[in-house]
Amino acid sequence: MKSKLFAWVLILLLVESLLAQDDIANFQRKGTNVKYDIDDWITYSMTRWVTSVSEGRNYIYFGTTGGIMRYDMYSNNWDRCWTVSDGLPDNFVITVAYDFNTDYLWCSTSFGVSVFRSVWKRWENYFKDELGIVPGDDIVSIGFDEQNVWLQSRDGEIFRSQNQQGTFFRETGSSINFDAIHWSNENVYNEKKALDLYMTGNNFFDSKGFIRDTNLDEYKVTSYLHDHWNNIWIGTWGLGAAQADSRIKTLELIPYGLFIKNVAAFDFDEEGKLWAGGSGAYNGQSGITRWDLYNNDVRYFQARFENTMYSDQATAMATDGEYVWIGTENGLLRYNRERDEWKTFDTGSGLRDNWVLDVEVDSNLVWIGTSLGLNLLEKDRMYVKDYRIKDFASRDILNMPVYDVEVMENLLWVGTDYGIYVYDKKEKRGGFENDTNGPQNNRITAIGVLDTREVWAGMEDGVAVFDVQKKVWLGAPERRFRSSDRVNFIVVDDSAAWVGTNDGVLKFDKRRNRWRRFTIEDGLPDNIINYILLDGDYIWFGTPEGLTRFYWNSSYRID
Repeated sequence: MKSKLFAWVLILLLVESLLAQDDIANFQRKGTNVKYDIDDWITYSMTRWVTSVSEGRNYIYFGTTGGIMRYDMYSNNWDRCWTVSDGLPDNFVITVAYDFNTDYLWCSTSFGVSVFRSVWKRWENYFKDELGIVPGDDIVSIGFDEQNVWLQSRDGEIFRSQNQQGTFFRETGSSINFDAIHWSNENVYNEKKALDLYMTGNNFFDSKGFIRDTNLDEYKVTSYLHDHWNNIWIGTWGLGAAQADSRIKTLELIPYGLFIKNVAAFDFDEEGKLWAGGSGAYNGQSGITRWDLYNNDVRYFQARFENTMYSDQATAMATDGEYVWIGTENGLLRYNRERDEWKTFDTGSGLRDNWVLDVEVDSNLVWIGTSLGLNLLEKDRMYVKDYRIKDFASRDILNMPVYDVEVMENLLWVGTDYGIYVYDKKEKRGGFENDTNGPQNNRITAIGVLDTREVWAGMEDGVAVFDVQKKVWLGAPERRFRSSDRVNFIVVDDSAAWVGTNDGVLKFDKRRNRWRRFTIEDGLPDNIINYILLDGDYIWFGTPEGLTRFYWNSSYRID
């Protein structure tokens, strides 16, 4: 009897395992999430590192480390990037190629090949196991003849499919007419394509295949294209894309994208320009991005070239009129937009610690949460010579990390290792919230406030909600949290609360009284959510793989 029971259990486990594998396979193969329209999820990432270039009917396509950039040849402007949010399996695109016979766009990644069929407006993915490509080998070139699409791997394997289909077969050299195939790797730049080009500003183009910028850094030219309009298109490894008229031969950089992909903090200034930054570097470079998304005006700030900017490893951010305040791993940055001027406040200026965890501004003060306590900066005195930042509530929260600071009129809500610290600025007194129904001694990693009505406290295993008017802790709505859900950020409005975790975004719909989780499967580039910003019908998420905008308030969809 026991042996029969064991056999049935074993069979059930095997069936469950096979079903789980089938679910994963289906997720891999479906490409674009059909539950959403193509622009519902848009991700902006790091696209200065160009791998390839291809000409289409309306666009010049650039394969990059952050997706496929698309330059509209008729409007002479960038359209938004194709990324994992649109259905690609990975943002790092090895090669990109446009087939004029079908008007399909093809690309390859480390997962296999993908195709965007213009009629369906959907990405479809073909993974390596389907193609018969061994692990470690990649498709490095895509070619077309009148009837077929061809794939060539780094190891020399050749695959062919009819161009209207997606069934690939391995081919041998004797059966391939290479002269009839146009390959994407023909656009790889080499010295045989030596160009005499001039550049604006103090940049210099060397026909040997690199660009030297104003800082004397050199960037390899990776790809080259001469289109049918007599334009020359250049892709570089670190400077993005560039364009030149082949008759005038003046090459101009056309920047697009974030300087680094890890978005730990971001905000929009009063002119609507995006500021974004995070920790880490790529190929030894790091920086902060200022980007006018609507006019494609991009500017990058790097600490190594700004004497008064001690660090560009951003941890927090707040815009405030003419100023942008940026917390970093080495002090607090203040950028004056009118003067185009940086200043760093560090421990020498009175900061408790150089590692800044949060920045919050009100009408008169800048609140600075550090790894060793809370500071305040008086905006009306910050230009006084030898001005020093002040300690705040040093008797209560000295030498402890301050993860989040939120201002609610006269109340200051502070997240610490020992619960929430509340300070009444009008009464000039404060203390730790010690209600037994509240989070008490829990580490509070994030706080979200709604007017003077609600406070949402994020912990390492969920949330708790405080009704300010009734002065009562309500606990977690529906209490549907997994213990692994560390809360990184919270924003709240009248209709919903958005909770950023290490396992996606949790949305609590107040009217329907339910939770909904959004992950990579929906359109996020990464499940780790660092930062969130509500923007009307849209919501923005900062992740380690880029900045994503989601059209959450669509009239045709209920999430």
